[in-house]
This record gives sequence, structure tokens and C-alpha cells, in this order.
Amino acid sequence: LALNMVKDMQKDMIKKEEAKNMVTKAEELMKLKNLKEFLTTKESKNLSLELYETIFKINLSELNINSIVSFWGKDNQEELSNYDEILSEVLIPRAKKRAMHLLEKMDRTKADIRSKLRRNGYPDEAINAAIEYIESYNYLNDERYAYMYVRNYCNSRSRNRIMQDLYRKGVDKDTINDAIESEYTVDEEELINMYIIKRGYDSDNASMKDRDKMFRFLISKGFPLDEIQRLI
Repeated sequence: LALNMVKDMQKDMIKKEEAKNMVTKAEELMKLKNLKEFLTTKESKNLSLELYETIFKINLSELNINSIVSFWGKDNQEELSNYDEILSEVLIPRAKKRAMHLLEKMDRTKADIRSKLRRNGYPDEAINAAIEYIESYNYLNDERYAYMYVRNYCNSRSRNRIMQDLYRKGVDKDTINDAIESEYTVDEEELINMYIIKRGYDSDNASMKDRDKMFRFLISKGFPLDEIQRLI
């Protein structure tokens, strides 16, 4: 086990060093405003997704693609056409692969995928193409996600809490309401009582401190104020 840990640490160090070397090369090429040369080199095309995205994360404001497009579009039509080639040959295929990778272990919302791709440094054109691609295979479906989320958490979270969760995840209001109406079949009073019993709360013998603690816990779960006050 220790040997494996050492090997993993060595791999991480090699990966970071490789990324730094690529960053140095990218910085040098960017001074010549030659992003295409960097992104279409054999080395760049063979990079893993993780290493490719690392390059965009290591203090490389010069590699903000949208800023580069804005700059090139003003003064250099030839470079802008180069960007279109980079977009179609490199960035869009990589964005599609990254989006698929993000969905391998868990379902996600469209807003979540968009946010993660943007943080990875992909331009809007590549993000939109990637989302359209995974939606075309029904790998991404906010309605399915919302219904499944309600089913998974209705036995442990309040109606309001689940609605807030889905809203923060970028699901639209109508879809959330439909999912709640269809899938949230739990009696919230029973759910509150379940938490009261689980946490060993005794309303007859509870101190003010115990009551306040139970109150804050149930409020954090999104239960209605009047229901909490009545049951504790």
C-alpha cells in the first residue's frame, strides 16, 4: 500500500511538471499570438483531458479563449479563422469528451455541466456544442434529473429543501414543481417526528438550549416554521 502511495505521488509530480512545461511552451507561443501552433501540436493533441485542462488553470490568463477571440476579431481576420479551426478540431471534441466524463459517475443538470466546462476553460461555442451533443443522446435531461432527485431525497428532506436544492442546480421552476407534485409523497409531519426520535429529543424534558438546537436543525432541513413549532 505504501509503495502504491509513493508511486501515485510520483505520478502526480510528473503530471504537474509536464503541465508546467506545457504552460511554459504555451506562454512562449502566446507571446507570438500563435495559439493554433500550441493547440494543434502533436503533444497537445495527445494530452489527457486532465492535463489539458490543467494548462488552462495554472495562472494562464493569456489563454482565456474568449478574450483571444475578441482581440483577434478586431485586428486579424486570419487568426480568427485559425481560431475557428481550433474550435472545430480541438476544443469542441475535447469539450464533448469532458462532458461525457462528467456524466460517467453521476447524473447532472445542464447548468452543472455548463458551469464545470466553463471552469475548465472551454469557450461558450464549445460548451454549447458539447451540451447539444450529450442531449442528443439523452445523456443530459433536467426533467429526469429532477424526478430522480425528488425520489431519492423525499424520505430525508423537506419539500422546500428539495425545491431549493434543485433551483440551485439550475433546474427551471416548472420542472421542479412538476417533479415535486409527482414524486413527493411523504407526510412531512411524519418526517419531522422521525428526526425528533432519531436525535433523541424529548419535548417534555427538553431544556431551552435543546429546543433551540432541534429547532435550528429542522429549519435547516427546510420544514415549515409552524409545523416545527407545533411538534417540538
